[in-house]
Amino acid sequence: MAPRTQERAAAEREHLFRSAWAVLKRSGYANASITEILAEAGISTRAFYRHFASKDDLLVAMFVENADVAAERVAARVAAADTALARVEAWVDAILDLGYEARTRTSARLFASPAVRGVFEDAGQAAIAHLYAPLREALADGLAAGELPTADPANDAETIYSITWRLVLDQAQGRSGLSREQAGVHVRRFVLAALGASPG
Repeated sequence: MAPRTQERAAAEREHLFRSAWAVLKRSGYANASITEILAEAGISTRAFYRHFASKDDLLVAMFVENADVAAERVAARVAAADTALARVEAWVDAILDLGYEARTRTSARLFASPAVRGVFEDAGQAAIAHLYAPLREALADGLAAGELPTADPANDAETIYSITWRLVLDQAQGRSGLSREQAGVHVRRFVLAALGASPG
C-alpha cells in the first residue's frame, strides 16, 4: 500500500473510532448499530468493511488502542519513580486514575460493561498482562534489593491488579462510595502489609 493510501486509511480508521465513541456514549453498545456509526461518521458501508468485519471487530480494535495508550501512560508514571515501593505506588495511582479521571472514566465504563466484556476476552487478557508488567518488574526489583522483603512478584502483581481494578470498575460504573484519596489509602493498606514495606 502506498504511503499516501496508508495515511488515508489510517485517517479513515481514526474517524470511525471517534464516530463509534460518540455513538457508544449516546446509545450504549447493545443498542448501537453499524448503521448508526456509519451515519455519525458520514461514510459508506463499503468503507466500514474495508477496516472491520463487524461491530465486535471495531470494538476490539478500539479496546486495543485504548489499552495500549493506558499501558504506556502507566509505564511512564512508574518509570518516573525512584524506588521500588514508589514505583508500586505510582502504578496503583495510575490505575486508579483510569476510573476516577473524567477523560478515562467513560472508556473504563464502556469496556467494563457486561454487554461487551466477552467481545474482547483474548485482547483483554493481553492488555491486562501489558498493564501489570511494570508492577511485576517493580516488585521483583524491590524483592531483590530487600526493599520489599516479602514480595512474591508474579502472584502479588495479579493480586494488586485485582484489588485496584475492582475499585476502578466500581468507580466507572457508579458503585463506589470511595473518593480518589480514600481508594488510594485503601489499596495501600493491603499492599504495604503484603510486601513487608513501611510507609515513607
